[in-house]
Amino acid sequence: MRTAKPKQRLVEVGVAAPSPRWRPTLKVGVKEIDQQHKTLIRRVTALQEAILGHKPNDEVAAPSPRWRPALKVGIKEIDQQHKTLIGHVTALQAAIAGHKPKDEVAALLAGLIDLVSFHFAWEERLMQSRGYEGYADHQKAHRTLLEQIRALHQEFLSGDVSPSPGIALFIQVWAEHHIGGTDKAFAEFILKSNRKSLKTS
Repeated sequence: MRTAKPKQRLVEVGVAAPSPRWRPTLKVGVKEIDQQHKTLIRRVTALQEAILGHKPNDEVAAPSPRWRPALKVGIKEIDQQHKTLIGHVTALQAAIAGHKPKDEVAALLAGLIDLVSFHFAWEERLMQSRGYEGYADHQKAHRTLLEQIRALHQEFLSGDVSPSPGIALFIQVWAEHHIGGTDKAFAEFILKSNRKSLKTS
C-alpha cells in the first residue's frame, strides 16, 4: 500500500497553497513575533483581495512564477519588462525558501519595488499618451499594489520576522492576475489603436 505524501508547505508548481490567514497553529509563543506575523498576514490578505476583487478562498491555487507564452500581452517592451519582473520574483522566492540572510532578502524586496515602480510608471505614460479610458482604474490598481509591497518591505525591515510563504503567494497572484487581466486589456487597446492608425495612414 502506498503511503500518502505529506503536503508541501512551500509554494510549488501545481500545489494548492493555504490561504494566508492567521490561526492558532501558527503561534510561535513569543508575543511580539506573533503580532508581527498577524500584521504580515493581514497585509497579504488585503492585497490578495485588491488583486482578485474578492476575498481569497481558503485554498488558493498557486501559479508558477515563470514566464510563458500565455502571459504575453503582445507589446514587446511590456513583455520584456514582465519577463524581468518574473525573473526577479523567482529569485526572491528562492531566497525565501532557502532561508537566505535577512539583508539578502531585503535587498531583493527593495529591488522588486524599484522594478515595479519603473514598470508601472512606464505603462502609465503609455496609457496617458494614447488616451486609454481605463487609465484611472489601472493607475489606482498600480498604487495599491505598490503601497502594499512597500509596506511589506518596511514591516520586514522593522522586525526579526522572516517573510512568510504568504508573501511569495501574493507576488505570484499579482503577477498572474495583473499581467493576465488588466495588462492584457490595456495592451489590446493599444494594439487596436495601432492597427487603426495604420489603416488611416
